[in-house]
Amino acid sequence: MLNNLKDTIRIIKIIHQDKKYITITLITAVILFISLYIVALSGIASYSLKSFIEIFGFTHSFFTFFMYILIALLAGVYLSLLVYKINLKKPSLNKEKNFFHWIIGFFGVLVGFLGCLACGTTFFGLFATPVALTYLPFLGFELRILSVIALLIAIYVISKNLVECEACKIK
Repeated sequence: MLNNLKDTIRIIKIIHQDKKYITITLITAVILFISLYIVALSGIASYSLKSFIEIFGFTHSFFTFFMYILIALLAGVYLSLLVYKINLKKPSLNKEKNFFHWIIGFFGVLVGFLGCLACGTTFFGLFATPVALTYLPFLGFELRILSVIALLIAIYVISKNLVECEACKIK
């Protein structure tokens, strides 16, 4: 397991030596963070960070935005790995595995998005439970943790496939 984690980190470093993949990671991370930031502040705090901190407290606000940064960066890394893999395997693309990676990554981003009280209220409102997140012990923070875990799993799986795949072997 430890070797697989070392391989994952090594693959991320190798792929991000190319400026194209660094750009994909950074643009994805910035766009996603700005989106999460705007949505977090829009519904409850009228786009005011100060109001958000007053409502939720400094500690909750700090960890909320820390998790948003982490989710955004992991989503960027995931997308750059996926683009790398797709570019290498275009002729022999296994659509079932590729679809599985998209689902895991989408789930990770979606769960992180739902971890915001304002964002989640809209989603849960579709299921007639608009105050569902207020019943969670940490006001949706646990959903952000699930998002990070899902994105880490997705990154691990796609990098493991890059190591084991003959068509796109990274040495």
